[in-house]
Amino acid sequence: MADGAGYYGEGSVSVAVYDVVEGALIDAGVSACCGDLAFYRALAAGCAGPVLEVGTGTGRVAWALAAAGHAVVGVDRSAAMLARAEAKGAALPPEIRGRVGFVRQDMTRLDLGRRFPLILVPHRTFNHVTDAAGQRAALEAMCRHLEPGGRLVLHLYAPSVRDLVPDAAPPQILQTRDPATGEAVRWSIVGKASDLEAQTVATTVRFTVLAPDGAVRADGRETVAVRWATQPETRYLAELCGLEVEALHGDFLGGAPGPDKDQVWVLRAAP
Repeated sequence: MADGAGYYGEGSVSVAVYDVVEGALIDAGVSACCGDLAFYRALAAGCAGPVLEVGTGTGRVAWALAAAGHAVVGVDRSAAMLARAEAKGAALPPEIRGRVGFVRQDMTRLDLGRRFPLILVPHRTFNHVTDAAGQRAALEAMCRHLEPGGRLVLHLYAPSVRDLVPDAAPPQILQTRDPATGEAVRWSIVGKASDLEAQTVATTVRFTVLAPDGAVRADGRETVAVRWATQPETRYLAELCGLEVEALHGDFLGGAPGPDKDQVWVLRAAP
C-alpha cells in the first residue's frame, strides 16, 4: 500500500487491519473504548425501540447490541468499513443478523426519515468532523432523529499534551497477530501535526502487515484528522441543539471527567 492512502478508504490498510488492531488495544486495556460495550448495552436495555449507531465502522458495537436482542441501524460514510460490517453478519445466526441494517450516509447530512430512543456515536467518531460548523450540523441532524426524551451518547476525544506537542513522547507502537490469517500486524504512530487555532490534530499511522513466511504484504502510512472540543464548548453546542446534559464521564468504567481524559456525554432531548 502506497503512502497517502485515504484513512478508512477503499483498499486502505486501516480498514483491512481495523478489527485486529482495535481488538488488541482493547485487550491490552489501552483503548479509549475499554468498557464501552457494557455501557451501551446498559443504556439500550431501557429502550423500547431500535438503536441508531452513527459511525458504525465494522459493526463492533452494532453486532454486540444485536446479540443482546436489540434492533440496530448502523450508519457510516465509509463504504469499505460498511462492507466489513456486513460481512460479519454472514457468520451470525439469522435471528441476530436480521436485527441489524446498515446505511451509508454522512452524519452532517443524516436523513433516515425516522426517530430513535437512543443514538450512539462511539469511538470518537464525532471528532472526525473537523470544523465547528460541521459539528453543529451533525449534532442538529442527530437531534432530528431523536424521539422526545431520547438519549444521545457522544464519545469524544480530548487531546493530551503529547498530542499537541509532537516530540513530547516516543512513538506509540503495537504489534499483534491476526488470528484468522496468522499475519503479523504492526501499528505505530509516526507523526502528529496539531493546529491549536482550528482545534485539530492530524495523526499519521504506519501499518505493516507480514505474511507467515515473513514477506511484507502491506506497508504504508495513512493520516487521519480529528477536531476536539472543550467541555464548555460541547455543553453550549448541546444547548443550542436543545439537548440537556444528563451525565458526563471520563471513560466507560466509572471514571470522573478531567484533564487529558476522553469525554463520554449522555445527552437527552426534551420530553
